[in-house]
Amino acid sequence: EDPPPAATPPTPSNANNNNNNGNDSAKDEDHPFLDRVLRSKEFNALMVILTIYALFGDDIRLAFYELENDQTFYLISTFAMLMFIVEMCLQFYFRVEYRWGFYFVLDILSTVSMIPDTGLLEELMEEMSGGDEATGTMKAGKTSRAGAKAGRVVKIVR
Repeated sequence: EDPPPAATPPTPSNANNNNNNGNDSAKDEDHPFLDRVLRSKEFNALMVILTIYALFGDDIRLAFYELENDQTFYLISTFAMLMFIVEMCLQFYFRVEYRWGFYFVLDILSTVSMIPDTGLLEELMEEMSGGDEATGTMKAGKTSRAGAKAGRVVKIVR
C-alpha cells in the first residue's frame, strides 16, 4: 500500500496568502459586507447621482425654487456630503492606492467645498452679522466654489 501524501510545506507564495492578490489593500474577509457595498453597482450609481446633484443642485435651487424650499435642498446636500465622507472612508480603508493620493486630496477638497451648500455657514454668518452682510459674502463665495465643482466633474469621469 502507498503511504498517504505528505502535506505540502508552506512556500513564500502560499504562506501569507490573504486574498489580497499581491496588493496591500485591506483584507476582504475583514469586512466583506463593506467591501461589497463599495464595489456594488447600486452604491456607485447612488454616488454618481449625488455627484451630479452636488454639481448642479445649488444652482437649480437658486434658479427655480423659492426661499422656503432651501431647507429641503440643504438637507439633500448634507446627505450627499455625508455619503461622500462615508465613501472616502471606505476607499481609504479598502484601497491602498487611494490613500493620500491625488483622488483622495481631490475628494477632500470637493467635499469641504460642499459645506456652503448645506446652509450651515449661511446660518452661522447671518447670526453673527445680522443678515445683510452675510448674504453678500455668501454670494461672493458661490463664485469661488466653481473651481471646486470642476473637481467633482473629474470624480465622475474617474
